[in-house]
Amino acid sequence: MDATVGHPVLSQQQAALTRRVGSGVLILLPLCDDPVLLDGGATAIWDALQRPKTRQTLITELSTRYGTPADELALAAEPVISDLCERGLLREQS
Repeated sequence: MDATVGHPVLSQQQAALTRRVGSGVLILLPLCDDPVLLDGGATAIWDALQRPKTRQTLITELSTRYGTPADELALAAEPVISDLCERGLLREQS
């Protein structure tokens, strides 16, 4: 884990049940009736967080993997990360 003091760490919700569906990921959380299907950038974020990491490390890794400037990738990824956190699929801890 690459947590440093004052830098929150993102991780997948450990209680999530997952299954690959084509190029996406189907996720079911406990106490939820409906599964969530991630695709595209959301799947890339989910896959990159198999091990917890800071947002900055996540953005850097994805930027390198997809050959996209980090600032551009961050603009596209931040709303997705926030949505996944709000939906309980990702956790962010200090």
